[in-house]
Amino acid sequence: MTTILSTIELAKQTGAGRYSVSVLQEIINQAEREISGRLSQYGLSISSCDELKAASSLLSKAGLYDRMRMDGSLAGESGAKYYNLVELSRENRKEAEKLIESYVKENGTYEQYRYFVRKVN
Repeated sequence: MTTILSTIELAKQTGAGRYSVSVLQEIINQAEREISGRLSQYGLSISSCDELKAASSLLSKAGLYDRMRMDGSLAGESGAKYYNLVELSRENRKEAEKLIESYVKENGTYEQYRYFVRKVN
């Protein structure tokens, strides 16, 4: 899978250098699978545009915060220990969803709503 966000970028954005490259890569892969799944509903595929890169970054950060919460580590260098990690994750996911919706509105080819009609004789 080709990623639009690198492990180095994620580590620099979050200060999560304590995690191995394979852990960071899996977090990025999961974020991009979420984006890809959302886009496929509209007949779109993932690309390396700025909106999707930002969404990938936000979802990866959310995944990293979830990981920190589950394994009990806090990235002191990112300041995350002073915040509720669940809330940080939730905020990042909401912001990523806004970016994905914006991308779909600009690039989508399918109608968002369907109308079902029943013929009655």
